[in-house]
Amino acid sequence: MSVKNALSMILAAAAFSASVFSLASAAEYRPPAEQAGALDATNAEVAEEAPFTPKIIRIWNGKAAVFEPGAEEPDVILPADADSLPEEVWERLVKGIIIHTREQYNSYMEDFS
Repeated sequence: MSVKNALSMILAAAAFSASVFSLASAAEYRPPAEQAGALDATNAEVAEEAPFTPKIIRIWNGKAAVFEPGAEEPDVILPADADSLPEEVWERLVKGIIIHTREQYNSYMEDFS
């Protein structure tokens, strides 16, 4: 490769880098704290609009835990020890309590926390 070709390639690469940098600089800058807040608000809106997926609460490693149907690992492990629960609740957890609505989910989260 000749020196002339090498210089041409270096100049082309520099021009490309400068154009990419100027495009990136032209984008609106927002501090990370504002970006995170915007993402959190967007995620909250999506979560409220998303349909609820049924869940199952059952015993896992001595605790009440929330599972997606068919999952072997829990999504959430609740602080309640299964042995400290009333017998009727423990029996329902052994069979698995199916949660159909977000309201039921929130209620069980309060009960087992």
